[in-house]
Amino acid sequence: MESERKTVLVTGASRGIGSEIAARFAREGCRVVLNYHLHEREAKELAEKLEAGRPAIPGGWVLPVRADVSDFSQVREMFALARERFGPVDVLVNNAGVAQQKLFTDL
Repeated sequence: MESERKTVLVTGASRGIGSEIAARFAREGCRVVLNYHLHEREAKELAEKLEAGRPAIPGGWVLPVRADVSDFSQVREMFALARERFGPVDVLVNNAGVAQQKLFTDL
């Protein structure tokens, strides 16, 4: 993968599949914007983990950003923060989702 200093924004990146996607891009040498909505502690812990052991560069490698992706103004602000820190976003992984566990008969 040609990833030298590419910027990747992963929605729903604080846990589960999103955190694994973000970690993979980080291992490939990308700067990563970790979007989260509710799980701030997990997002910040992941950011610290992904920054660890990497060479220091201006702006760092990882930026955790709280934003509700169902709110256009918050998404716009998230992209503005990413652009301010890293430049334009090169790759967007739209991973955020909500699951409800109910009985089929209750749907």
